[in-house]
Amino acid sequence: MLLGDVTYSTLNLLRNGGSCEQAWITDQELGFPVNGVTADVPQFPVAFRADIDFDGLKDLLVAPNSVNISEDRNVLWAYPNAGTADMPDFQYQQRDLFVEDMLDFGTGASPTFVDYNADGLLDLVVGTVGAFEPFGERDTRLYLFENTGTAQSPAFELVDEDYLGLSVFNSYTNFAPTFGDLDGDGDEDILVGEVLGRLFYAENIAGAGNPMVFGPWQYEYMDIDVGSLSVPQIIDLDRDGLPDLVIGERTGNINFFKNIGTAGEPLFDADPEAAPNILALGNINTAIPGSISGYSAPQIIDQQGTYVLVTGTEAGQLEVYNNIEGNLSGTFDLDSERMGDVRVGIRTRPAIADIDNDGKLEMIVGNERGGLNAFQTNLWLDSTSPVAEPGWASRVQVFPNPARHVLHVQLGQEIQASLELISAAGQVVATVQSQEATALLSLQAIPAGIYFLQITAEGQRAVRKVVVW
Repeated sequence: MLLGDVTYSTLNLLRNGGSCEQAWITDQELGFPVNGVTADVPQFPVAFRADIDFDGLKDLLVAPNSVNISEDRNVLWAYPNAGTADMPDFQYQQRDLFVEDMLDFGTGASPTFVDYNADGLLDLVVGTVGAFEPFGERDTRLYLFENTGTAQSPAFELVDEDYLGLSVFNSYTNFAPTFGDLDGDGDEDILVGEVLGRLFYAENIAGAGNPMVFGPWQYEYMDIDVGSLSVPQIIDLDRDGLPDLVIGERTGNINFFKNIGTAGEPLFDADPEAAPNILALGNINTAIPGSISGYSAPQIIDQQGTYVLVTGTEAGQLEVYNNIEGNLSGTFDLDSERMGDVRVGIRTRPAIADIDNDGKLEMIVGNERGGLNAFQTNLWLDSTSPVAEPGWASRVQVFPNPARHVLHVQLGQEIQASLELISAAGQVVATVQSQEATALLSLQAIPAGIYFLQITAEGQRAVRKVVVW
């Protein structure tokens, strides 16, 4: 038996010196495996057996078995079996299996879009709860990803692992950034929510049209305090020409703070229950019935004069609301309780924008596990009505999936189509042009990993996730 324990970081191998009918542990091997690299997972490691290289032999995987007190990035130690089924020989390979191909911020990810360098392309800023550190510490910060692609083909590169030096305040944790022109000077300032429910603020002093330059951080902006885990957005929700604040929080309601100042001097009443503020905007509550926490994370989209609200939740689904215009004191209509059937883990936080200039909105969703997921939505910038995939796209099937040698793409009809296999890093690794109802894509030279198959035809496109092994 391989045994892990909550107070230890290594495994013990307990040898059965008895029989199958009457087990009796007669020997133990501390710090398994002792030959080579010992699995060291603080705290509470657990072992699994699985054939990860498809050679017919079960290999050894070691992962943390606890939340909040365990390693949250190097989370899957891999030991392929170089021996036999009866006499396994586990050889250390890596401690970040699968995770090596992903963006992993440790715990928590809260993304937002902004053009930080004024080049006309939307960049990505991600706040975190923070990566695991010994003794309960957190390494909380902002990460900046510059869009190094084009207007039609975005590509993001990590250029700053401690954007704006916010890590000096990492005892607060749960950073949730947003940008907007609070002081009416034509450039976008920054607000960052945090674990205690208050806000960090820094003024952009660069001026309109210039790369962002920020003044010093100010904590407890306007004395606003929503209780716990503030997730802000800057938006003129009542359309009076002044930017307001919409703030999600742990309990699951969404706070509206009306700007009662002027164009150049924003002012907010810190009391969320004092009119004209609204404590429960739209009567939204993202908490599961019976729960006291909902972790609302609102993202309001202005679709050319009509607002739509998308919010992350504790359970992980994304909720969509409309009937917002002229109805701030009323109840918003729930358009979808599970937008796109997205379930990427608990405590979702969406960022939504048209990053490829096709008129349709894309979405990056962060989650509590510290990862990001990217989606093409069915929302257009110029319409509040979801748009279904075109007829041929709704019938696309890919098989086998996972695939190894060749991928069959069934389009459902003979159609002139372009197929692109795109890596998780955004690189096109294979292309095929087809006029048939079924296209074949060779995977012979494609490394194992997670890919996205983009099919374009008749001015429309469909995307399917593909696993190559």
